[in-house]
Amino acid sequence: MGNNTLHVYLGGAFEAKNRLMGIRDVLETIPDVKVISTWLNQPADDGVGLNECEGTLVEKATEYATRDLDEVFGADLFILDTIQTNDRGGKDTEFGAAYASGVTTWLVGPHRNVFQRLVDKRFESWEPAVEYLKAGGIDEWWYDPEAQA
Repeated sequence: MGNNTLHVYLGGAFEAKNRLMGIRDVLETIPDVKVISTWLNQPADDGVGLNECEGTLVEKATEYATRDLDEVFGADLFILDTIQTNDRGGKDTEFGAAYASGVTTWLVGPHRNVFQRLVDKRFESWEPAVEYLKAGGIDEWWYDPEAQA
């Protein structure tokens, strides 16, 4: 692997947070991989994450959205989990931002809309995605020190 840390952002339904925390732990066992999705650290009953914002929570929601987009833009790889979904659209907004900014995008799970057909790589489940990443399945620049010069 290369000399740099690969920054990975995991996007998914807030309701899938606990499962994705386990995926984060698995990904971070891969040398030089760092998952930067801090939304995973929000409490499971966080009203903002569940879009139950009223009053002062609106400010917190704006703070979370800004934080999450900053993390998406700082990622080398954006992985969207569509195994479990909801109709709120935050994960889809994050995917669109990642795609538009040139971040490498992967999808784990089924395509749920036409835009998800634009991903760089798609996996049916997490096991092959993890194995692909372990085997060096990301942009060549990350693995090739000469390409980083």
